[in-house]
Amino acid sequence: MAINTLLKHSSVFSAYAALDPSMSYDREKQLKQVNVLLSAKHLSGKTLFLGIANTMNPEMDTVQVKSDNSSITNHIRSIFKLKDFLTSDPDTHLRWTYGLSGATTGSADESDGIYVSAAKESG
Repeated sequence: MAINTLLKHSSVFSAYAALDPSMSYDREKQLKQVNVLLSAKHLSGKTLFLGIANTMNPEMDTVQVKSDNSSITNHIRSIFKLKDFLTSDPDTHLRWTYGLSGATTGSADESDGIYVSAAKESG
């Protein structure tokens, strides 16, 4: 709901919190919309917190999940795709950060339950 509102009605709020959003729903329909709609917006003054729940298999870390293709990891992989998109597209001027709850990351760019500042607003 928060991602949809940010995409389609971004003037409603100045801050959004998307907690474990269902980016995998309907074959990643909303994730595909993010790539199109968010790229076309200038979101200066808007803030997003992206909360990612650890739904990974205990034997997997984030690197393994990102390269896995099984349906069991589809939900969390789609949220990581959203995070990767937000990281790669500074043109939206969206200020954002994320938190990954209690995970073994296997990667220096992922949080281990610590909110990592990843602001993408130019000065």
